[in-house]
Amino acid sequence: NWAVAHPKLDPRLGFALAVPAGRLRELKARQLAKLDALAEKPAGGVTEVAREIDSLKTLFSPVFHGIYLPELQKHHPDIGRKENYLSGFIKFHGNRQDLEELGVRVRTRACDVYTVFVPLRLVATLEAMPAVERIELARPLFPSLDDAGDRHEIDILHAAAPPVGGAGVAVGIYDSILDIYHPNFRNDDGAGTDTLGSTRVRYLWDQNLAKQAGENTPQDNDASLENYGVEYLNADINDELDKAAATPAYQTVRHGGAENSHGSRVAGCAVGNGRAAGNGGEAVGTFTGAAPESDIIFVGWRSGHHVDPIGVVPYTDTSFLADGLAYIFKRADDLGQPCVVNISESDDQGPHDGSALSQEFIDNLLDQPGRAIVSSAGNSNERNSHASGLVTAGATETVTLNYAAGADNDDVIEIWYDGHDRFTVTLNAPTGEVFGPVAAGSMLNSAMANGEQVTITSVIDNPGNHDNQIQIIITASDADTIPDGVWTIDLTGASVINGRFNIWVDRNNHSESDFAAPHVTADTLTLGDLGATRRILTVGSSDKPADPEAISSFSGRGPTRDGRIKPELTAFGRNVTTARSRDMNDADPGDFYSTTTGTSFSSPFVAGTAALLFDCRGAGLNWADIKFLLLANANITGLVIPDNGHG
Repeated sequence: NWAVAHPKLDPRLGFALAVPAGRLRELKARQLAKLDALAEKPAGGVTEVAREIDSLKTLFSPVFHGIYLPELQKHHPDIGRKENYLSGFIKFHGNRQDLEELGVRVRTRACDVYTVFVPLRLVATLEAMPAVERIELARPLFPSLDDAGDRHEIDILHAAAPPVGGAGVAVGIYDSILDIYHPNFRNDDGAGTDTLGSTRVRYLWDQNLAKQAGENTPQDNDASLENYGVEYLNADINDELDKAAATPAYQTVRHGGAENSHGSRVAGCAVGNGRAAGNGGEAVGTFTGAAPESDIIFVGWRSGHHVDPIGVVPYTDTSFLADGLAYIFKRADDLGQPCVVNISESDDQGPHDGSALSQEFIDNLLDQPGRAIVSSAGNSNERNSHASGLVTAGATETVTLNYAAGADNDDVIEIWYDGHDRFTVTLNAPTGEVFGPVAAGSMLNSAMANGEQVTITSVIDNPGNHDNQIQIIITASDADTIPDGVWTIDLTGASVINGRFNIWVDRNNHSESDFAAPHVTADTLTLGDLGATRRILTVGSSDKPADPEAISSFSGRGPTRDGRIKPELTAFGRNVTTARSRDMNDADPGDFYSTTTGTSFSSPFVAGTAALLFDCRGAGLNWADIKFLLLANANITGLVIPDNGHG
């Protein structure tokens, strides 16, 4: 009974370790085959934007993400390891050397939270150590300006005397691909053989590449940094730009080649300097981001499966994000600059109260002044992926989850409720099969007649927040899909003081899965879990322009599950014109700009604005100062605040 015997492990990790080795290999191979099929899907005559949207719709969040089986995965991050291992976090009150002597590969640290690669055989040993408080498997993360500057009054700062454009401030971006050739990310100094100017990128770490001859990992350049991927310095990027006229692109710097990548669009909103004229003949300077004079530190995320140089599989995970954040702040320290980092990724699963180890890690990074992190609120408000309600003592509350035909991905349902309560849970399938009742602190594992596997884990006193968690995992078989129709979840109050519960279904089958009335909620608690992190500034999306500004229908809503106001504010995120990445080996690389929508693009505009505050107020500001200044000066015309959408 993993729920009782392994309280230090998050339930998804406990489930993975409880699965027999042969079954784990079978399920992992099935998930990897799905990702391979997606990555190899031909573009055909489809536009780049349509291709990315399609990949996001069809991509799933593998239940076993964070578990690596080297025999199956040619490109896995812990290069050279021959045994099965996990990628995730450990909260450990001891010396780093103690972990490393056991065989744990420690990657980065923020106070007492570490990102790690851990051989699966060592998990039991770590659990037995009093200094180990929690072990958490990495969670997948998915990607969630024309008149924006004018509307948000950023143009006033850009036009000030002297101008406030973020000079002397580093803006870090953790995302997919940056087009280093784009004029918007280059200085207006006439340098280089193409005379477009030198790069504004001070450091670029591509986590997804395997080092080749003549290249360095971050650790090769600095022993305190991580030892995977490839790091390119400012001189490397300028060398790439200088050689481009005579050789094919991406020889010195092998990062790039994606058309209309998410990362370049995000960077355009945050730091684009508008040096490229618009596709429709708009003047230079029309499409300028918030901090056009800032230095750029870019981390190209590691995909959740294999090396993917053109970003077709657009997702990463919390542990690689944590490594990237630590890297960005370290490099900003090397530059002697304050730093703002933008995160435009989110995940619907988790406690939604900031208590996950990944969130503790992020908060710990912000312990010193001169640092701030801005994150998107996510785009899940219209997905019917959240439900809530109230259970009373001795009574049963029934929540309905409908699956349409075609749900062929594994799925996860998480239920969180107050630690003082005790619920019994029963899952009823449309086939007539019943799973449960499962008492608090117990676990059920059962096969369905069609080959699906149902696992219900009920955890008492989660060590992160001391609340209770019920996790339902449905693993699909090779030949079948999750049975379509009405699934119901019966929650019975065995002992109730509070009674409130919240449920989230993962995005694996979000086109086919929908909670039903009366428990489904739009406009409440649809915030991505990462956005609930305590010290980051979380940003939603508003439509433009009007007073009062309308919240975008897709924008994730708060509050957090523990009642904090999130997101804190909004910025424009619908129909935003921003930098478009190009493949410089194409005879016609295409337009410099594209129009896009999502909280992914409202968040970086606020991150760039935070850089302007560091520019004019100095590096002594901390994350709380940045948040206070932005909220104190936000436009609230016609709004009743606080508000679940606007903050």
